[in-house]
Amino acid sequence: MQATIQIFHHGRWRTAGMFTPDRSSLDLGIVGGGLPYDIDYVLDHATGETAPGVALRYPVTFELHRSDRWPAFLLDIMPTGAGRRVWLRRLDLRDGAEADWELLVKGGRKSSRQHPCCRGCNPPCWPASGVHPGGDRREES
Repeated sequence: MQATIQIFHHGRWRTAGMFTPDRSSLDLGIVGGGLPYDIDYVLDHATGETAPGVALRYPVTFELHRSDRWPAFLLDIMPTGAGRRVWLRRLDLRDGAEADWELLVKGGRKSSRQHPCCRGCNPPCWPASGVHPGGDRREES
């Protein structure tokens, strides 16, 4: 169970790493997890590409970044408010901490190119129009 984290850099979305929540605490919501950067992403950074980190607390290294809470940038891209209610209905979930992972991987995209995005969405969750409530699919290519 992982979520691909991508960053818009040099005109395209690039896979920066994978976030893995602590399976034993998924029902507690945003508690614990780890984020290793993608090897190619780190190598690009090491060769002078200056690939940006996903957040200041997560420098681009080969290390596994572990935390007792999910990184703040994941909370920024997880649906909240009206968007959360829409996704809860769409996924037939009850609101609560146990829904956070599903909301992140299926609704956690951001159209802003200034922030990382989460690529875990299952295509059937998309509306028939092909337009995600947080942006459109044209930014994915």
